[in-house]
Amino acid sequence: RYLVYAMALCWWLFGVSWTSIEILLSVMFGWGLATVYGLMRLGMNRFLSILAALAFGLSPGVLFVLGSPRDFSKVPFILTIILITFWLVKNRHSPKAVSWAARLLGVLTGLALGFRQDALIFIPPGIGGGLRLLIWNSRFMFGRR
Repeated sequence: RYLVYAMALCWWLFGVSWTSIEILLSVMFGWGLATVYGLMRLGMNRFLSILAALAFGLSPGVLFVLGSPRDFSKVPFILTIILITFWLVKNRHSPKAVSWAARLLGVLTGLALGFRQDALIFIPPGIGGGLRLLIWNSRFMFGRR
């Protein structure tokens, strides 16, 4: 449903044509590239991260799916959810940062569900991870380790 609204917004802003849908896909493609770069920066240096993002952007699979707004619209959301999840796992964060990240993950998952139902796969791990962080934080909050 959100994909239809996003396409309607592009048509309203730029006129009814495939070119306006290409603008939407370009924004999603750029978002996906930036997210891949962020994912790679969690474990690589800047140069290798840029190369990995370029490899992602120039891969035939991505370029093939880029022509289908229905299929490509889930890519930036899924990659961003994975980026935030890996960021939470890799680094130690304050409970406030974890809380904000969990809220952002919830909003992104909800938006992704509006674009495609494939994002349902992130709900069980999100609940499990949230419960794990809740238990971990409560142990430290009440002084038991």
